[in-house]
Amino acid sequence: MVEIKAQLRHLRMSPKKVRLVAGAIKGLSAEDALARLQFIHKAPSPILAKLVRSALANARHNNNLTDDLMMVKSIIVEEGVALKRWKPAAFGSAHPYKKRASHVRLVLGLKAGAKLPKGIVESSAAAVKDASNVPAEKDAKQDAKKEPKLTEKKPARTPLLRRSAKKPVAEKKKANE
Repeated sequence: MVEIKAQLRHLRMSPKKVRLVAGAIKGLSAEDALARLQFIHKAPSPILAKLVRSALANARHNNNLTDDLMMVKSIIVEEGVALKRWKPAAFGSAHPYKKRASHVRLVLGLKAGAKLPKGIVESSAAAVKDASNVPAEKDAKQDAKKEPKLTEKKPARTPLLRRSAKKPVAEKKKANE
């Protein structure tokens, strides 16, 4: 599966605000996502639109893919480093607050049923070749699991001892009765 990645780090906007807009474009085609972002009147909209355009440019330049083949596979918004600030309050005190930042990771994938243009090889083709060797390793691991393990039995647990009397607790209770 072809995946095109783009990321934006240290966006000086709260992750909560960015996630609100990011959720609106998840799963859409790249063109539909850009159209939708154009009409969402929130602060992160133009920034996320620029990120989608950057990912599309990566797809065109690095993989020779067209925009109509791509869809927003995932968009993850994580919390970045927060700037800690203080606000003056009554009686000479101060209240702390955080100016939050965000990290955004965008992954574009091929639409369902989209075919790659000629001359483009999927990156997973190399993984398929390596997969032919994997079953032999898995069989060896499964055989090892099926064989009974020869281990010694653990010794029975000794009863708890009290520090003062060095007698097992159960014996001490019987002595008190």
